[in-house]
Amino acid sequence: VIEVQPNDGFGTLLPWESLSLDVIFSARRALEYSFEITCKTATDRTFKLPFRGVGVLPPLELSANSINFAPTAVNDTRTATVTIRNPKLSRLNSAVIRGAVLPQGPKAFELAVPEEIPIAVSPRVSVVPLGQSMNIRIQFSPRLDLASIHEEATQLAALATPPEDPKREKGQSTPTDQEGEEQPSPCKKAKQP
Repeated sequence: VIEVQPNDGFGTLLPWESLSLDVIFSARRALEYSFEITCKTATDRTFKLPFRGVGVLPPLELSANSINFAPTAVNDTRTATVTIRNPKLSRLNSAVIRGAVLPQGPKAFELAVPEEIPIAVSPRVSVVPLGQSMNIRIQFSPRLDLASIHEEATQLAALATPPEDPKREKGQSTPTDQEGEEQPSPCKKAKQP
């Protein structure tokens, strides 16, 4: 399957302009592919762009490509399970690349999770025998560290601090300066009793 993005490859260019397009190749089988994409202009000129791609079978298959945890309270835990599988392929479905059949057998894996992310994976490293599967347990446990609390408190304090009155900086008095009573503004007439 071939996809051209953005806008399915359609666009308008003025003289001397350029446009970058992404050609997305998705293989259906483990084969070598060779194909052409035709670029056609409004003046009926055509340009053929040759492409080559190789489809490969993944050594291991996952039951899910992404995991979405439900909203989780701080210091609470959510758990998800993903199955990792080492499929046994028939001779017809085996991956053949440039005449070489990719070997089948036990496959090792390692799942790396950055330390700053509150996710635990078990097991992180293991071997899946040919034709078998294994469950991987993923735990999401959000924590609130002191640095985050301090950063948030600093931001809230900055928002809560009222801006300085420019008149105070120049030494001028404001309507409430003297003994907390409101003084008449020089722009308004004082009320007569």
